Amino acid sequence: MTMTVNRFFNTIKILQSTSSSLRDLAELSGFDPSTFYDGADLRGLDISQQNLVGLNFQNADLRDANLEGIIVDDGAFNNANVDQKFDFLKDEFEFFISDILSEDLDYFHVFCRFRKFSLESAIELTKNSYKNFAHSSYISETTLRRARRGEVVSIDTAINICQFIKDATDKSASFSGSVNFISKYMVYSPIKQPFIQVLELNDGGGFSNIKKRDISELVETASHFFSLRGDDKSKNSPVIVRRPPEIVRILKEYDYDGTL
Repeated sequence: MTMTVNRFFNTIKILQSTSSSLRDLAELSGFDPSTFYDGADLRGLDISQQNLVGLNFQNADLRDANLEGIIVDDGAFNNANVDQKFDFLKDEFEFFISDILSEDLDYFHVFCRFRKFSLESAIELTKNSYKNFAHSSYISETTLRRARRGEVVSIDTAINICQFIKDATDKSASFSGSVNFISKYMVYSPIKQPFIQVLELNDGGGFSNIKKRDISELVETASHFFSLRGDDKSKNSPVIVRRPPEIVRILKEYDYDGTL
């Protein structure tokens, strides 16, 4: 009940505010400012020259918005809908920690890359030494150095790192006595933005980016394929699957009863 009343008064504060700063308004809301604009309709707004550090615009619609001269974290607009002239605000690091842990990416022989030096923030956040961070993530210090430098690592390594960060931050939040503690602590942290890239092997022996929008279809279609084939994912190694169309092509070899 107290939270509801607080949010009501915070809404009143927003309505009465004369500020046009998206960051000020997000902080007045009482919610986590970094996720306040998730899915927001911000079409046509003039937010030019604003400092938007700490905010993320996941699934937000910013078509026709004026984004000239803004100060923003890397990745803040990666999963937003912006006009083509502002595509330079995006990069290929589209995945959050939660994405890596929630998607069944271990179905596939895929790889990951962390935004260069973003893991410094994670190491500081978890209050661990470099050695302890690697040990707690079940990886070697050499592998952690590679991940920190933005080099390609396995999906298993990425999952281990993300799981340790999540567990450590969840633990810190419970010790703080406030569910908002970790959100407030991380609000200006690089790892509050998408900072992970998912990659696949290409025919040239290198790596190609997999867009976030492709992943859900990839996982859903492959999951159906495995069930038709009678595979137990837990008993099989990851498979090399490049793109959803290739899985769809394979699926067409089976009818819905899982027979040829």
